[in-house]
Amino acid sequence: MIKTVSELMEAFHQTKHSLPYVTLKDDGSYAGWVSNFGFKLQGETDAFSLDLANESDRFLLYVLAVVWSRSGPWENSAFFVAHLRSRGFDEPKMWLDSDFVATQRAHRSADAIAVSDAICNAESRKQIAFRDDIYGSISLLAHHWQGLEKSLNDCAKQNDFMPFAQMLRNIEGLGTNGRKILIKIPLILREFRCQGIYPTIPGQMCCVPDERVKVAVKALSDMRMSPAYPDLKNVMRASAQIYDAFGDLYDLPLFAFNDLQHL
Repeated sequence: MIKTVSELMEAFHQTKHSLPYVTLKDDGSYAGWVSNFGFKLQGETDAFSLDLANESDRFLLYVLAVVWSRSGPWENSAFFVAHLRSRGFDEPKMWLDSDFVATQRAHRSADAIAVSDAICNAESRKQIAFRDDIYGSISLLAHHWQGLEKSLNDCAKQNDFMPFAQMLRNIEGLGTNGRKILIKIPLILREFRCQGIYPTIPGQMCCVPDERVKVAVKALSDMRMSPAYPDLKNVMRASAQIYDAFGDLYDLPLFAFNDLQHL
């Protein structure tokens, strides 16, 4: 039983190569979730990944965060992004068309089955499902796309990324059932930092204090984390506490906690 931060780190480093979502750089820091999703599409030789130097892949990063903000296994979001890439549905302008969005929503059950079949050795703890409410959120994301891109660039010039985080937080409808997105905002910032697209994003803003992470923190006798709800300042406070404990591994050891318990 893992009970302390040091025990967690020891278990993580002993078994990190057996966890499909753990991708590290040569210096031992986290390469980011989207640098290697841990699966391949049929016919592809390389693992599925996003290159955030490309606009369509940046859009898919936001989609990943939006879908992942819903309930269900993380594979729902990863497989959905793979579905959009494989079908060529990864351009923001496509999602401005309400008829296109309606068609994608209507086909969601068949698409979930199809992408599961298209992924080599696809495994999930639960059956993959694409929720009805994600499609309107993605369309909303597309309508705000140019503003989000500009905000990030402006924040990089000012070396202050809170205005971008606040802008993303203030968009009604990116979260579950028309609510706002919150907990997955650090995910977006982390992936940009890990790939060096915006390297000046502080690591303290890049850790995701979601339910899986909160459960892990509660199980550790020598770690405490501020409640991440209900506002952005609390999320960033919790993120900073995680970063202080794990550095450029971010929340990855905590995310892996439950899996490490069962290896």
